[in-house]
Amino acid sequence: LWSVREGKLLQEAVDFCRERGLEFYAVNSNYAEETLESNHYSRKLKADLFIDDRNLGGLPEWGMIYRMIHDKWGYEDIY
Repeated sequence: LWSVREGKLLQEAVDFCRERGLEFYAVNSNYAEETLESNHYSRKLKADLFIDDRNLGGLPEWGMIYRMIHDKWGYEDIY
């Protein structure tokens, strides 16, 4: 999960997702062990897939997002 939230608000978001069966590999970092002091620390996010409410074209409805992930749709399948 990559979010602008911090502290209590971030924990609330993580808890909300966890209660619904969604677990994250890392929260606001590329991997759980990453620290600011790490030689490899970067604010640049590394991911296989981004779901962003500010993307060009807007956020698809969640059923569509699920199908895209579950059925492994590629760019050509969507457009």
